[in-house]
Amino acid sequence: MSRIRPHVRGSRLTTACIAATTATLLAAVLTPAADAADRPNRATALDNAAAVLAERAASLGLTAAQGTAVRDVIVDQDGTQHVRYDRTYRKLPVLGGDFVVHLAPDGSYRGADRATRSEISLPTVVPALSAPRAADTAADALRAAHPGEALKKLTVKPRLVVDALHGAPRLAWRTDVVALDARGNPVARAVLTDARTGARIDAWDTLETATGDGASLYGGTVPLETTLSGATYQLKDPTRGNTYTGDAANKTDLCIFGICISRAPSTVFTDADNHWGPARPPTAPRSRRTPSTART
Repeated sequence: MSRIRPHVRGSRLTTACIAATTATLLAAVLTPAADAADRPNRATALDNAAAVLAERAASLGLTAAQGTAVRDVIVDQDGTQHVRYDRTYRKLPVLGGDFVVHLAPDGSYRGADRATRSEISLPTVVPALSAPRAADTAADALRAAHPGEALKKLTVKPRLVVDALHGAPRLAWRTDVVALDARGNPVARAVLTDARTGARIDAWDTLETATGDGASLYGGTVPLETTLSGATYQLKDPTRGNTYTGDAANKTDLCIFGICISRAPSTVFTDADNHWGPARPPTAPRSRRTPSTART
């Protein structure tokens, strides 16, 4: 009997340990689910941020002439909320007018980050500089950025904005200009022009680098470095000297002794979602068979 009791006591201790461990594991598994259910969602964050905007409009620099539009919403793991807004002034976009509202998990206000703290108040939103003149300025800026290039299919889109990025807020034209270079590759630039004086404020390239993927023939899905141009992606790799893949329209270069008389076109391939492929194997030409003649 004396030898059996320690075994019984040990069995009870083991059972108790298993029960405790099981309870701990269950709590660990169920707690994240409970936290996820309690964490605010996007709609809740938007409601909380809207209440803050109504209560703190003056401290955020918002006036009756200004409007807001939600750009992004982020809810952290602990329930902290961050809502980013774009700003308008008399229905014109404000460059540099965006701000982020930070909220506690319970929706209470924690603070805000503003791109500018300058007061936005303009005497008029009627430009002295016409849209065609702003368009000409932008086109000249694109040509100057590509000297010696014969740009083709040039398109220009000016729009009025309020510039709060470069000192005191002022009325400006933001003009997006796009063209094709001699090789058929897109080039693009945004030009900011003072809508009162016609002076150029700033200019920058609008082609952006992006990471996409391609469904290859033998290697599965592979990453691709591409270039974002407006709303489309180009199969051009800016990390490797702007190497690109283009459409030669079933033509080849005509070269003799290293001197090329004519060049095949090379229009860079574009895509809407940056997911390329699937690749297809080349189609082999069909062979022609001559029926054999049976001799009797």
